[in-house]
Amino acid sequence: SGGTLAVTIGGPAYRAGLKENDIITKINDSEIDFQQGLQTVLQNFAPGDEIKVTYWRQGQESETMINVGESK
Repeated sequence: SGGTLAVTIGGPAYRAGLKENDIITKINDSEIDFQQGLQTVLQNFAPGDEIKVTYWRQGQESETMINVGESK
């Protein structure tokens, strides 16, 4: 799947409203790829930070805001 990162059930993005198999392409303005995975990028933020997530769903790009550290 190259540089794509699909959302998994139960992860922070899923809890924030993204759906399973949405593909996250950017966090704020940082490109997400296979080398720089989602967890790696999220480690740069503190719990409570709000980040902009750009993602693909069914061929359409969308954006949403996610609050980091929503792990319950």
